[in-house]
Amino acid sequence: MHTPTTEPRLRPARRKTQRRWRVPPVLTEGPDVFEGLGVLDEVPGEGGVVLWQALRDATLWSEAAPELRPGLFQRRGARTGASPALPAELAPAVRDLHALAASPASGDPARIAAACRAVAGWADEHGLLSTALAFAQASALADPTDAEAACEVARLARRRAEEARAETWYRRTVAVARQRGDWATYSRAFLGLGSLHARRGSVAAARRFYMRALRAADRNTLRELEGRALQKLFSVAAEGGQRREAVRLANSALELYGPRHPRTARLALDVARHWVAGGHFGRALPVLRALRFHAHAAPLRIPVLAELARAAAGTHDADGFMDAWTQAWEAARDEPGAPPPVRAILSLARAAAALGPWSKAESAARHALAITADARGRTAAEALLDAITRRATPTLPPAAEPPEVAAAANALAAQLLSAVGS
Repeated sequence: MHTPTTEPRLRPARRKTQRRWRVPPVLTEGPDVFEGLGVLDEVPGEGGVVLWQALRDATLWSEAAPELRPGLFQRRGARTGASPALPAELAPAVRDLHALAASPASGDPARIAAACRAVAGWADEHGLLSTALAFAQASALADPTDAEAACEVARLARRRAEEARAETWYRRTVAVARQRGDWATYSRAFLGLGSLHARRGSVAAARRFYMRALRAADRNTLRELEGRALQKLFSVAAEGGQRREAVRLANSALELYGPRHPRTARLALDVARHWVAGGHFGRALPVLRALRFHAHAAPLRIPVLAELARAAAGTHDADGFMDAWTQAWEAARDEPGAPPPVRAILSLARAAAALGPWSKAESAARHALAITADARGRTAAEALLDAITRRATPTLPPAAEPPEVAAAANALAAQLLSAVGS
């Protein structure tokens, strides 16, 4: 006799799906005394006031219930056109945002989001991080169905060391991306969550998020994101002393990227940095020297030069150290709008300490302490500065490796050298 499927067996799965898709709340306020203060700080004069007004209008409109929007801005007239104090490229975006005051009922979420996104992109390009974050958030609030916009808020909040805020936006990104079937952004959000937890020292949580990013990328044939997840897992394994697993993961990421891929240089830097930290300077040097001639953008060039300086110092190559040291600081000066990566400055300090020019080591450590924005970076800079002050920074011998791991690592070094170009 046929027994029909009963309804109760289906209900739990349906409830579970609904919970998974619920869009969580987000943190929208940062450390500023009032909303938009960072815009006024970063963009002086009339231009800053115009952008602040546009931001306030867009945020107020986005956060209001649709039925209440027609009544907004009744006690003041429309804003004037774009200010001559602002770049001409921002004029269309500012006009669209000012139009809200004249006709809030006819505001188009997609158009408002695009205008905010344009301002955010301009600000990010010019190193105005607070302004970029404020307008990216306004864009995400205007169009809450845009997973990429939510992910951008999280990315910028993480760069500003607003980790709690970043985490809420990454979690919203996961939910919205899942609803929309945007699996690339879904995977990127898990990568971001993993990086947040890695920064906090929560290695197990970081690994779990990286694995979720890897599975999402693998299921949807997103090869670059799969490579990025493997690269993050490499860092977790390497820092945890799992050398055999680290080499395997780096090889897998390199196979996915292939030669000349934009991410290959970043992978080579991550691997070489791990070797330098472990005292394997001779293995890292050829890779770093190759990277030096291919990493022209400052975000990659400064870390490459910093690790090259440290590897040269580790092999007692004073001329090589001085050459890399000088070029690293020149590259930092060429990017006045954005501070150099703290991790790279700490590597420069360690390089100088290894060779003994203590004044250079102390100067670099103090600079790292001055520019770091998060507690973990400050703790690392303070500890290094204290060690330099006490002249207590000995160069450690290379970390011990089983012969088969050393052979695999040397083979990986040859493959990376071939991939980035000798």
